[in-house]
Amino acid sequence: MPAGNGELDLSHKHCPSMPRPLQSPQDVAKKECAPAVQPPEQRVTLSLEAVLPPHSPDHTWDDRKPQLLWFANEAWLFKLSRAPPCKLHPLPEGLRLPDVCYWPLIHPTPADNPAHQLTLYLDGAANGTHAAWSVIATINLPIGEVFIGCMYGCVHLEPDNTQWIGADAMDNIAAELSAMAMAQTCALRWPYSDHLICIRPDLSLSRTVANAITTCRSNACLAQLCRIQGLWLTARTEISEIRGHQGHAWNELADAVAKWALIQGSHDAEPSLDALHEFALQTHDVAWAWMQTTHPALSACFPSLIDQQVMQFDSSDMRIQQTLVRPEHSGSLSQSHAQWTMTVITANVLAAEVWSVQPQGSRRTGQRTLRLDNQWHKHGAHVIGVQEARTAAGQYHSPHYRIFASGATVARAPLYGCELWLHKTQPIAKDAQGNPITLGDATVSIRHADPRRLVAVASIGQVHYTFVVLHAPCQATQSVETQPNGDVVAEWWNTTSAIWNNTVTTDMCWLMVDANAPIDGEHGCHTGPLGAENPSKAGTAFMQFLAGNDLAVPSTFPHIHEGQTTTWSHATGKRSRKDYVAIKAQMMPLAMHSWVDIHHDNTFAHADHLPVVLACKGWQQLHSCAPSFRWDAENFWTHSAARTFSMPLEKQILHLGQQFFAKPPRQTHKIKLQPDTLAIIALKRQALDYGRAQQELNYPPFKEELRQLEKMVRCKVRRDTQAFYDALLDRLDHAGELHNHRLVYQLLTRLGRKKGGKAPGPRPLPMLKKEDGTFAATYDEQQRMWMTQFAAVEAGVPCSWAQLQQKHRAEAEDLRVTLPDIDPTAFPTVWQIQGLLSRLKRDKVPGPNHLPPALLKAGGEVMAKHLTILFTKAAAAAREPLLWKGGTLIPLWKGKEAPDLPTAYRSIFVSNYSTKLYHQFVRQRLVAVWEPKADHLQCGGRKGVGVDIAHHVIQCQQAWVTANATPSAILYIDLRAAFYTVIRQTFTDLPCKNQAFMQAMATLGVPLQDIATLLAAAEKECVTEGLSAHLQKVLHDMMTNTFFTIPGLQDPCHTTRGTRPGDPVADILFNLCMTSLLKSFRSCLALQCSIPWLGGEAPVQDYTVAEPMPAEGFIDVTFVDDCAMLVHAPTNQRIEEVIKALVTCFDQAAQSRGLQVNFDRGKTELLWNILGKGAKATKHALYSQGNTLQWEQQGHTYRLHVCHAYKHLGTWTQTKHRHAREILARASAARQQWGQLARPFFRRSLSLATRVRVFQAIVVSKMLYNVHTWAGIKPEELAHWNNHLRGPIALLMKGVLAPQRKFRHPTDTLSAWCGILPLPQQVHLNRLRFAKRLFQRCPAVTWRLLNAHQGPTSWLAAFMDSCSWMKRHYDKPHLLPQNQCLQSWIQHICLDDHWKGRVRKTGRLALHYNTAQAEHAIWQHNFEATMQQAGATLPEDPVPFATPDRWQCDLCSKVFTSTRALAMHASRDHGYRKKVRYFAAGATCHVCNTLFHTRSRLAVHFEHNTRCYEVVQACRPPMPETEVTQLDQADRLTEASLRKQGWWATKAFLPAVKTCGPSLPPGSDPASARMFQNMLTRRPTDAAAYHQLQGRRVSAAPANAPSLWWQNSDLPAFVMHSPQGIDVGGGAFMMGGLAKEAAMLHIRALVVVHFFSGFRRDHDIHQIVEQHNLEHATQLFVLSVDLCMQRQHADLATHKSLQWWKQRAKSGQLVSIGGGPPCETYTAARQNDGLGPRPVRSATEPQGLPGLTWKEWQQIHIGDRLLRFILEMLLLMSILGYSGFIEHPQFPTWETSHSLTSIWCLKAIRLMKRLMCVSLVSFDQCVCGAAGRKPTTLLLVRLPAIRKRLLQLGNSGRCHHAAGTHQALIGKQQDGSFQTAKAKIYPALMNEIIGKAMHDFALGMAHPSLATDLPQELEVYTVQQFMDRTVVQPDYHGS
Repeated sequence: MPAGNGELDLSHKHCPSMPRPLQSPQDVAKKECAPAVQPPEQRVTLSLEAVLPPHSPDHTWDDRKPQLLWFANEAWLFKLSRAPPCKLHPLPEGLRLPDVCYWPLIHPTPADNPAHQLTLYLDGAANGTHAAWSVIATINLPIGEVFIGCMYGCVHLEPDNTQWIGADAMDNIAAELSAMAMAQTCALRWPYSDHLICIRPDLSLSRTVANAITTCRSNACLAQLCRIQGLWLTARTEISEIRGHQGHAWNELADAVAKWALIQGSHDAEPSLDALHEFALQTHDVAWAWMQTTHPALSACFPSLIDQQVMQFDSSDMRIQQTLVRPEHSGSLSQSHAQWTMTVITANVLAAEVWSVQPQGSRRTGQRTLRLDNQWHKHGAHVIGVQEARTAAGQYHSPHYRIFASGATVARAPLYGCELWLHKTQPIAKDAQGNPITLGDATVSIRHADPRRLVAVASIGQVHYTFVVLHAPCQATQSVETQPNGDVVAEWWNTTSAIWNNTVTTDMCWLMVDANAPIDGEHGCHTGPLGAENPSKAGTAFMQFLAGNDLAVPSTFPHIHEGQTTTWSHATGKRSRKDYVAIKAQMMPLAMHSWVDIHHDNTFAHADHLPVVLACKGWQQLHSCAPSFRWDAENFWTHSAARTFSMPLEKQILHLGQQFFAKPPRQTHKIKLQPDTLAIIALKRQALDYGRAQQELNYPPFKEELRQLEKMVRCKVRRDTQAFYDALLDRLDHAGELHNHRLVYQLLTRLGRKKGGKAPGPRPLPMLKKEDGTFAATYDEQQRMWMTQFAAVEAGVPCSWAQLQQKHRAEAEDLRVTLPDIDPTAFPTVWQIQGLLSRLKRDKVPGPNHLPPALLKAGGEVMAKHLTILFTKAAAAAREPLLWKGGTLIPLWKGKEAPDLPTAYRSIFVSNYSTKLYHQFVRQRLVAVWEPKADHLQCGGRKGVGVDIAHHVIQCQQAWVTANATPSAILYIDLRAAFYTVIRQTFTDLPCKNQAFMQAMATLGVPLQDIATLLAAAEKECVTEGLSAHLQKVLHDMMTNTFFTIPGLQDPCHTTRGTRPGDPVADILFNLCMTSLLKSFRSCLALQCSIPWLGGEAPVQDYTVAEPMPAEGFIDVTFVDDCAMLVHAPTNQRIEEVIKALVTCFDQAAQSRGLQVNFDRGKTELLWNILGKGAKATKHALYSQGNTLQWEQQGHTYRLHVCHAYKHLGTWTQTKHRHAREILARASAARQQWGQLARPFFRRSLSLATRVRVFQAIVVSKMLYNVHTWAGIKPEELAHWNNHLRGPIALLMKGVLAPQRKFRHPTDTLSAWCGILPLPQQVHLNRLRFAKRLFQRCPAVTWRLLNAHQGPTSWLAAFMDSCSWMKRHYDKPHLLPQNQCLQSWIQHICLDDHWKGRVRKTGRLALHYNTAQAEHAIWQHNFEATMQQAGATLPEDPVPFATPDRWQCDLCSKVFTSTRALAMHASRDHGYRKKVRYFAAGATCHVCNTLFHTRSRLAVHFEHNTRCYEVVQACRPPMPETEVTQLDQADRLTEASLRKQGWWATKAFLPAVKTCGPSLPPGSDPASARMFQNMLTRRPTDAAAYHQLQGRRVSAAPANAPSLWWQNSDLPAFVMHSPQGIDVGGGAFMMGGLAKEAAMLHIRALVVVHFFSGFRRDHDIHQIVEQHNLEHATQLFVLSVDLCMQRQHADLATHKSLQWWKQRAKSGQLVSIGGGPPCETYTAARQNDGLGPRPVRSATEPQGLPGLTWKEWQQIHIGDRLLRFILEMLLLMSILGYSGFIEHPQFPTWETSHSLTSIWCLKAIRLMKRLMCVSLVSFDQCVCGAAGRKPTTLLLVRLPAIRKRLLQLGNSGRCHHAAGTHQALIGKQQDGSFQTAKAKIYPALMNEIIGKAMHDFALGMAHPSLATDLPQELEVYTVQQFMDRTVVQPDYHGS
């Protein structure tokens, strides 16, 4: 890349050159001697002002230069601040003050910050049609913060209104921002300039917009107004956010005033806004007003501003120097002479990894690899050549080495395989700065690889090292060749020598070889006398190889080698030398030392080989890489350096970014542990050290202490891990990156994987094959191959930087912007650039300037300002820097062809993100030009028209034609390298210089005549017609002199066509070209075919009518370069005609624009639904042509492949509109995401909410992709799709639900329990969101298709189901359409501005509903499992049979409901196989001579065609079992493959066709018998498996079938009375007896616990028990635990609390419990038609009605969880032999007109009723002295005395008072509370009866060994709060 002044052209071209003072030679010498680099610890302060002239030059008018009126007023701040002060008003009359405001208004309270003299509190309110704002002003006086006045008013949308300040919507954002603008205006006009003012909004967006932290899409003009005023007020104003609705007095007052203004619509308290209104009307001035007050040094960077109003665009006075400096590439190299050392080892190992357990990734973690790695790393080995590695080919990594494996030969077992190991970090030298030079930084290319040879070249800059690893065959090994062994070895060495001559081309070369041959005593310059052995044929061949290639073996020279020389030992004890490290003879002076590593650990290595080591040293000109650094991604999320950036140059920004965001060396992402966790870990280590020192590790008490310590460590580490991940996800969410799948996945896998965990891979070897079949010799040669290949794609011409710079300069001279061309919209504003910055994705790869997008985002508004300077200059000159026009191309393997083929790679264009921002701004202008032109269904590239719109059209069309059995087809068209090959000459109407383009096309072999024709057609077209002349010049310059570079190559390639994929303008430019192409295509088609075109983009105007679909037609749907043409016609012949015409016309239109249709398989294909008349003939015709359509047109032959499935826009489509493959694809994508995170994240001991957030963002989102667009899908298919996530979701419930029980619950239940809205309901959400975008601009053809298909599986039917679902769950259904009229819903959706919010709220409420259902279902399942485990007998319902017929197996007497079930049982248990499988061989029926293409289809043919089957049985005996087994195994593999692709096992891809040949004789012909006997003689049969299906039909089940003694239907609907149950549960549920004896054995303390709700009172149960305890003087303890109010110690709604209390009971610390859970949600008073609260439950919805509010759901959730707590504790007490009770209002038997429910209807209670230890009693509390009647039911566990005593009161427990004695508990009391509230308090007599019974039971459990003190764990519950009986506890709604 050229540098120097040429690139300063845009940065400083308007600043005159600064005069440079003359320097003396002494000054120069001093500067040269000064240190060139500052110490790293010193920060350098860079100042832009230092490079500017000391005085700004005088700007004068020059009418010859382009000028533009930049500001309507030269001093907006002066004008606005000089307006009269804003008048503050008193509070409006009639305002209802919030309670918290009374006292501060009467008696001032202390201010939050005494330094603020004036504080402005602001708020806004909106109702959808109107919006209002308010500002409350307070002043800080010595007596406190005093209210001094307010302002309030309404939001206006009419620019003509003098009070309009930029709002464009009546929403809450407009109200809040208007309040902010008014507060800022008040501050600007505040008369006391020395006052410090604080503005306190309650919306975070207001603060961030005013402080220029973020931008806002809504009310953009108003937001910019707030932003510029915030900039002007920075010095005297502080903006401090206050949380709304938290009881702050002044904020609540502002909220009340805003709501009052909204209702009253008052304008009396609005300030005069004439100046501000005038300013808001000048939108350009609002965007650029910051320039009027910015620092002169910054404003001087812009073009000249004459009189502070007119911008004059001067030409640059700087010129490009002649000497050009080449660009700095990534890892730029510096040259220096340095001493290097290299240690090389050759080693034959038995196997580097165990083949059967080799990891699939690129990281090698096996024990053998780790052992070798550790040894060689300790030896400091740089290079190791490994033989007999027995590993798969590819690139791997061990902890210290990069590994290149040639691959093993795999037959029955793996053999051979060579590997090259290069150390990653061990330096071979150091550069002049002391930076290490390592082979780990070298680029490696593989020249040759086979199981016995590996040739690699490692390059560091211009220095190349060749490493060769060889494993010669052994002479003693028997070979399969016919030659003698010696000849085989010689031939192998000759072949190796030929390979050597073709691949080894460098001077520096090392050979590491297991030669399997000795070196004899005949030595010369290549070998020495040391260790010489007897000659052999193998040794002779080896010596010839060494001599022929001028190789020397240092280990044979005594002055180099020391110690033992033999490297191999035989089992007989014979020793020999087989392993050598050889070098080129000219390198012998570099060989310093050689030895055999006799201490090598042979535990994992070959037992008879020892490694040979060679150390070399020398001097060479080495190249060092610049020191690298890594960005700290997490630091980008939470910190911002916006106020620190002050330089516009990219290199300076990069240096500053490294100071702020570079990751410190060795920083890891380990979870940070808290100090107490580290302390307990240290304590454990100390204990272990003590135990080892004192030999106490086996002492039982010491081991128990260690176990307790380990438990504490685990608990604290789990706590810290949960906190870490919660904080991590919160930071991701706050940064907007939680749904960034790539970033979240990378982060969680890196954090969660174990050390040495698997990484994706292995990567292929770096080999690249040339056209002649040889491989690239060096890395440079590989890169030049990429240059040539990619240049051909983009019509590129390799050139030098000087040539490219010259073209760039010449082009700029021709395209100067003149005065008429100036377009104000061509200049990006700071607001626009910051908005573009905010949309950058942080984790993207930076461009050649190394600036990551996260760094640009961190720069914030200051970064946007500096970028705006650069972009303004580029737009003014219509010329961008040359470096912005190019990027780097990176080869990316497609994964299809072999990785050593260049054609198997495509390029990825990586450019600078600063460039992309400028191009993104230009893109917005191009979109505005394109959208009015787009009259086809072109999706992508514009807002609201995404991929789902395109796919929805396809789904609707396919559903319609399938439902109507209409022949149809989808033509999928793929353009070859579309973005790269489109002709640029059509982009603008400016003249182009075509010389480079013509040269490139001619180089590609295109005839000049064709090039001229192409250019002539391009000259007539301009796809950007309507774009201003200024922007056309900008675009023309942007697409001229573009280039790309290849890493490692210095010179660029000048490209002449294409839109540069990866550039922001690429897709929109192609869309513009596609618009023109489609118009030409349609014009051409009209001349060839008369089929109607239905693909108009015009939206529907009237949804009440829809035209019917014509008999035939076609729709073209495009998404950028992906095109699908949907065709339907009456006949298949007509479909064929239309398809041919479509292909021909589209191909011609594409060729005229330089594009080429790709007819390769899998690219352009036809998905054809062949139906109706002539279908069979059409299929046969296609089969005869190889399943392709072939025709000729204008001398061109077309071949179009016909497919059965095609993946379009990420979604699979199949013939006959099947969804099976897409369902499998969605499930596979979701499970793949889940599987990769299952071990590192989902299996961790993290909170469920943390795991669910990631699961929803990563897994569920993959599952839901485009599902909302599906049409024609059946319910069973949707259920199948839903069930694919049952396993992953069940994993989230680990520890709650046993793995085998996950199949007992539907997937929806498991999802809801985890806090995930069930997937089908999430589809409803997505469909409703999609409906907003669809119906706002619905294409006419989509509406016609939707109305044409009206079946139950249609999309409209699914949409109406979604509407019904929303109406069912939304808490304000009266705001939705009241009928199921489609048009009403569409109209409502289009007009509702809050639709997205309503849908989102519905989703949250639906989740509450489903969660309540799921929690109860799973709890009920676990409750029953606990009862059954304790010995209780549960009811079982009989399994219903579909038919009365049953089939019994004669072999085992099992009964089945169908013959199919019997056959499956026989196949699985008795080895049965269908008889037809023994006669179906091949794929052809030789009776009717029909080819069925698969054996499975042939078997089906025999089953359905008895004549053919009988003939085959007569002519052929059954095949043997082994042969049938092999055929069946092959069929199973084929069927499995078909099912994975979404097809059934016998899918007919090809039609059955007749074949020629003789047929089998009929069964009556004697020839058939002879054929049978001959076949039986040649192939005797042993088939017997088809006889294993033996069964008979029975009319009823066998007599020995088990009978059910009770069923669920035997349970009562609800319970009221029961003296005791009948189920003893093996003695555990007895009222006394064994249960009591067992309880007394385990009881440790007599503790009675009353779980109550509310407050302690006199004569409550607690006090009654204590009084009786005093009378008997027993060691009895009583606790009262508040279910709701006592949150700090008794949050009984949590699972953790339940387990804690269960543990207390199991440890014998509880003897009796009891309580009454909250009954607010069950009370019958809710049914009194408005007199009480509304019902929230019903008999059909006992867990909660749908459509409740959030507050009501909280009340239901807490009530249910507390009820379950009591029931589980009661069940446990009944199992342990203890006692308890539960109290709740009786089931309302008196109320029959409503659907009522009660806890006494729960199945759990109805099951407990059957336990012998349980009794129930229902009574009226008035008999115990209550004021109201209040019928109540008690469930008693081993407390029968309570029932007996209550039934003795009143009328057998019922009310015996006269009529009218009790007041009805209906309606409200005077204080607003409901009448039922006072009935919450138990009457004293009831407490007396219950308390005495609990005391008596506990007294019966007393024995001498009981604890005399209350257990320490329970002491926290001894603190109680007493209240008078008149104080009633409030209803509880959850914390």
